[in-house]
Amino acid sequence: MSSIERAPHEHPRLDGVNFVRKVAWLIPVVMIGLLGGIGFARWRSESKENSKGKVQALTLSQLLGQPEEKPVNEPLKLRLNVPSGLAVQPVSLPWLSKGWKIPQGFAPSVSVFLHMMNIEGTNATVVLGDPEEKVDLLGVISNDVKSQKYLGQLVAIPVRTGVRFPTVPADPRLGTLGDESHRDQCLACLAQLGLPLTYPLQLDGLTYSLQDVLQDSLANFDLHQKELEWTGLAYALYLPPLRQWKNRFGDRYSFDDLTNELLSRSLVHSACGGSHRLILLTILHRADKEHQILSEDVRGRLEEFLRGAVKLAVSTQRPDGTWPIDWIHGLIPDGAPQNWSAKDTLGADILIGGHVIEWFFNMPEALQPPRKTLEAALKAVRSRVCTLDERNFFADFCPNSHALRVVNLAAEKRSESSESSE
Repeated sequence: MSSIERAPHEHPRLDGVNFVRKVAWLIPVVMIGLLGGIGFARWRSESKENSKGKVQALTLSQLLGQPEEKPVNEPLKLRLNVPSGLAVQPVSLPWLSKGWKIPQGFAPSVSVFLHMMNIEGTNATVVLGDPEEKVDLLGVISNDVKSQKYLGQLVAIPVRTGVRFPTVPADPRLGTLGDESHRDQCLACLAQLGLPLTYPLQLDGLTYSLQDVLQDSLANFDLHQKELEWTGLAYALYLPPLRQWKNRFGDRYSFDDLTNELLSRSLVHSACGGSHRLILLTILHRADKEHQILSEDVRGRLEEFLRGAVKLAVSTQRPDGTWPIDWIHGLIPDGAPQNWSAKDTLGADILIGGHVIEWFFNMPEALQPPRKTLEAALKAVRSRVCTLDERNFFADFCPNSHALRVVNLAAEKRSESSESSE
């Protein structure tokens, strides 16, 4: 075999090393090129998305199919129908005699503030902080300077489609004190309090309004979102006599769609034992009575459901005036789901009783249960609430506040009827 001639000091694998070095040098060049290409493509994509976004950021009037000069403004005034003369005494809690005060060790939150306003109205105040201050609750909800001071963050934020009250994320451990507990909870509660869509929101030195909040909600509406109870309540109060709306993708919806979706959903894991679902369906029924926002078929289906729900509530009430937590099983489509059970827990009687009574009070008189059902429920709830001290009350503020509210509303109505008869 002939030998292969090599230059002096030439290593037999030198050519391979040179090749590897060349490849190694080319790798970062190729990577830089790829990253640059990806970055350019992303920039182009974002530019297109922003361009589309400007088209999709529809105004409230466009989402509602209205002329710009005719925006929706005042919410429906659907007052509670509290029967007169119910045999119930008011709840008197010594620690509440001077008004709301956040006790030490408890952090204020948007949800707590909304429930306080649900009882006291838009002029509600609370004492909190160190040193203590009397704080205007509506001001905290509507002004970013106050919300940052008392909650440590912005309660509402401007977004491309309007203004948004952030909601507690799917993992509640990631939530903050400034997050509403349910999607559109703030908008729904403010609608119930009678605030017009022109009510101002001061954010980042600029003035917005509740109209911007409704606009964002409509733009991002999804009929299959996890919770519809508060979104639907806000729409039922702010939209009629309009019957339809669309989101920013052009998908059209109606109150028929909303009602049918609510009636088809299981009440398992629905907030507060399903009571908020029942309250919304009742509000839709009442709004329809005023403005005919439902078709004849859906109207009949809804009324039939509500009559059946009241009948079931009456038949499942215990002798002591309370309800088992699973009383809603008879309302769940296709019966109770398999592998699901609910057990009464401490405080469940207040949670269910207070909310069910509130549902009854939202009903027109013709649908309300017998007086003995209401009086037994009010007596049971009052008995439990009167045993709570300040810390126990705040430990489960939401259900306790609902119970306190319905008992005192009934007692106040009784007092008014007594005075008028004298």
